[in-house]
Amino acid sequence: MSLSFLLSLSISASLADSLFNSGFYEPARIEYAREFYFYPELRDRRAKRLNYALCLHHEGNALSYFELQRFTIDFTPLNKDEIKILANKYIDLGDSYRAQELLSATEEYRLLAYTHILQHQWTKARHILRQNDDSVLTDIIDRYLELKPKNANTAMFFSAFCPGLGETYAGDPKTGIKAFLVNTGSVLLLYNAINKKKYVDAGLIFNFLFQRFYFGSIFNAKRLVLEHNENLESKYISEFAEQIHFKH
Repeated sequence: MSLSFLLSLSISASLADSLFNSGFYEPARIEYAREFYFYPELRDRRAKRLNYALCLHHEGNALSYFELQRFTIDFTPLNKDEIKILANKYIDLGDSYRAQELLSATEEYRLLAYTHILQHQWTKARHILRQNDDSVLTDIIDRYLELKPKNANTAMFFSAFCPGLGETYAGDPKTGIKAFLVNTGSVLLLYNAINKKKYVDAGLIFNFLFQRFYFGSIFNAKRLVLEHNENLESKYISEFAEQIHFKH
């Protein structure tokens, strides 16, 4: 049998493809690497190259990102199915910008809107959905945009005025009460030391106790507000992803 015939047989009955289609990604990746080594011309076959990149992705291999990029460069223009697959993988890898570039000239408007949401561009995502009369997803965005996120500067001001008030504003009254009690205690200790003219003790209390808890309350209030806003946004992002059946 000729070499070309053996090569054709190897391509048509590829063990790597069979393993990939069966969900055995690690052995499939090994087989693809072996095929590319013995038959370098197979690297020009887009299906094999894409499957190889997806094997790396399923394994959580850091090289998957670069292999996806190489596939995008080597096989441009991409077809619709390839664009959708690549966009999903780029989103999964945290690169919504690259996914957005791929999707911008396609009909995958839902996934495109999702990339904007991941970049906190809710208004742009809403515009895309309104253009396509997608009332279900538009409603999710409208409900999020109607919410008023808490202001970190306001929380810090409240805690500066009254320690614990900022944490309570941020939605964590238990922490707010603790901050109030601890700061009240440190103030009483400071006052007692000054009243008894124990100025060294007063200095130590002021520098190592009062300042720590007072400024700690201020910055804690900011942290809690940011966490609150992030959790709130994540809730609506998850609802949107579930609606478009996107799974990380």
